Amino acid sequence: MTSEEFDDPIQPKLDLKLWKKVFSHAFRYKKSLILLVIGVLLVALIEASFALVTRSVIDEVASRGSDVRIGYYSIIYGLMTVLIITGIWFFIISAGNISNRVSHDIRKEGFRRLQSLEFSFYDHRPIGWLISRLTSDCDKLSQIIAWGFIDIIWAFCLVSAIATILLVMHWQLGLIVLSIIPPMIIVSIYFQKKLLRSSRKIRKFNSLITASYNENITGIQTTKTLVREEENFSEFKELSSEMYSASVTNALQSAIYMPLVLTMGSMAAGLVLWNGGEYVMHETLSLGTLIAFIFYTGQFFMPINEVANTLIQMQAAQAAGERVIGLLNTEPTIKDSVGY
Repeated sequence: MTSEEFDDPIQPKLDLKLWKKVFSHAFRYKKSLILLVIGVLLVALIEASFALVTRSVIDEVASRGSDVRIGYYSIIYGLMTVLIITGIWFFIISAGNISNRVSHDIRKEGFRRLQSLEFSFYDHRPIGWLISRLTSDCDKLSQIIAWGFIDIIWAFCLVSAIATILLVMHWQLGLIVLSIIPPMIIVSIYFQKKLLRSSRKIRKFNSLITASYNENITGIQTTKTLVREEENFSEFKELSSEMYSASVTNALQSAIYMPLVLTMGSMAAGLVLWNGGEYVMHETLSLGTLIAFIFYTGQFFMPINEVANTLIQMQAAQAAGERVIGLLNTEPTIKDSVGY
């Protein structure tokens, strides 16, 4: 059996309409979403403020020597740590609640839809394919909806806060850091297309393997009668090899992509240190500000990496989303007459 015999057509690009339908399941739980956003905003703002406190400490040491308000800064660091812990607690509880409830809702709707479809629908889709839709695919979507949403909101808030702080502290150095973003976006778009294709192959062969498991178990009597053990094993081995090849390709693409992003971030940090060092030597920039810039440069690309990783996961999960939403949207061709 080939994947084309039962596989649904897949769109070549990221489908925003599809993800709107997927995230609509989470919008039913507005209270949890609000708590989630509050927690993420709190964590992002506090994380963006740590370097400012460090900057104040270094500048005060440079100007006042050993006469530094250690207790004062210790209290500030302590309060910020408590706030971060509180924010993390809020969004972990909320994200877990959303993930579990959305997974439950999608499975329930999928099962209800399967009960209403005609028998001919099952002639074209093996049971293993249907099991994959309501198990692994639903899990993947619920994880993306909850934890992917966290990463995107957190990254957007943190990047916006850091970019604003950099430009306010020293706009020349700030522009150096921000200049790395365009090439990073180009690299991300290129690799996301590659990762989308390989991820879809993985999902396709995963469905085929699950279907093969089910068919070989339920058809064990026929297999024994026709003495097809070796042929079945050969077919299953071929499917496993195809999925292994697709998985290795996907892992290799991810292994190339992430170091490229990290290298660009390191280049930005080097440029800041080079140019900022001259400003410090000419006393037009304080040492604390330079240290804060180096800290922010490393921190600035961390959320971008998270967004890139989340987009990669969304690219992989879109294959699952297309099939799950396609199942939920399937209309039965045979319906009860009016009045029944």
